[in-house]
Amino acid sequence: MFFMSRGHLSIDYRGPICGCGKPGCIEVFASGPAIAKRAQAKLAADHTRRSTILKWGNGSVDITSEMVGKAHAGGDPLAKEVLQETIDFLALWLGNIVDLLEPDVAIIGGGVASMLTPFFDELRNRLPSCSVNSRCREMPIVVAHYGAEAGIAGGAALCAQAFAES
Repeated sequence: MFFMSRGHLSIDYRGPICGCGKPGCIEVFASGPAIAKRAQAKLAADHTRRSTILKWGNGSVDITSEMVGKAHAGGDPLAKEVLQETIDFLALWLGNIVDLLEPDVAIIGGGVASMLTPFFDELRNRLPSCSVNSRCREMPIVVAHYGAEAGIAGGAALCAQAFAES
């Protein structure tokens, strides 16, 4: 089965409003800007907390998900915490997808996919607690070949398939 999501499936009906207008979309929790925003909020909430994230930005103003990824690669505890939360959100979202659609494979794309690749084993291990479908244990989780351009490539593939079938 082929399924494509742009991140506009809600995992929290009381969550923050997404750019699409819906509350609690996975995009407001797991996208690059969401990762950066959580890191920035954690640093702002505790001014005594140190993080190598600040080494790449101008204080806490210019934090990006790329900085969080670099900090995590260097062993930064705050970056690890932020990325762990992201995996928690993705496990809940993907568990719902598996229960609803039973996909054969999960292909994670978008701007943060390559940064989250080291967490795919953990995501796979978390799925059984977020899905009632036992097949979730068998489903491969892979990074999209087109990375940040996966959405547009998937859309083009759907158009080509629809054209060929008509």
